[in-house]
Amino acid sequence: MKHSILLVGTGALATLFAARLSEAGHHVSMLGTWKDGLASLKEKGARIVDADGKEHAFRVHATNDTREVSGAKHAIVLVKSWQTERVARQLKDVLAPDGIALTLQNGLGNRETLARDLGA
Repeated sequence: MKHSILLVGTGALATLFAARLSEAGHHVSMLGTWKDGLASLKEKGARIVDADGKEHAFRVHATNDTREVSGAKHAIVLVKSWQTERVARQLKDVLAPDGIALTLQNGLGNRETLARDLGA
């Protein structure tokens, strides 16, 4: 079953996950604030280099506008810890009532912050 997946973040790990999920046939949206990263994703897609040095680009929807990704059922959070509070507030408005958020962040307290704002 193919899903529509929201990745929150536009850094290296979010781009890697976006590329691999898009490659697997899922519709991928990325929500972020990094202007240069968003511009590159919009223009060139989520790009990765394989073990042989070949570059691959995968189409993703990249935006800084939460309205464009509202109603998300699946969200993966890949932002720096200091951004988690803001992201939790955004996800509260963006996630579908039966949506789920998964954090793949480093650091302490991120899960608790998301659980507090989104519910456990």
